[in-house]
Amino acid sequence: MYDYDYLKQKCHQKRIEIIKNFIFKYSKEDSRILSIGCGTGLIEKQLQGNIQGLDKAKIENALISVKQGEIEKMPFPDHSFDIIFIGELLEHIYDIKKAINEVKRVLVENGIVIITVPNVMNFRDRVR
Repeated sequence: MYDYDYLKQKCHQKRIEIIKNFIFKYSKEDSRILSIGCGTGLIEKQLQGNIQGLDKAKIENALISVKQGEIEKMPFPDHSFDIIFIGELLEHIYDIKKAINEVKRVLVENGIVIITVPNVMNFRDRVR
């Protein structure tokens, strides 16, 4: 279902390295990390901490623990995660305000949220 060949591109490798460095800097061994829109967890399996994935699709052969669900209504209790990573997902969400409120709900006080979105001004992306 998921094609990860695009992650081999230099720009995505750089993005992944920045995310990994940021999470390593701010996480502890026991940090609870949620990755929303994680697919099989190919990127997330490289991180330290207790990693939980959330994906809209039912994921088979996941590399991390992945629950099926949507960002607008997550199946987690309040204040469940120290760090939340949302990679290349928000541009697909209709109700951003509802999604962000839900992220705030499951994030601990003073937790960290990392969000990446595509660069729409990238020439390669504009000529496809």
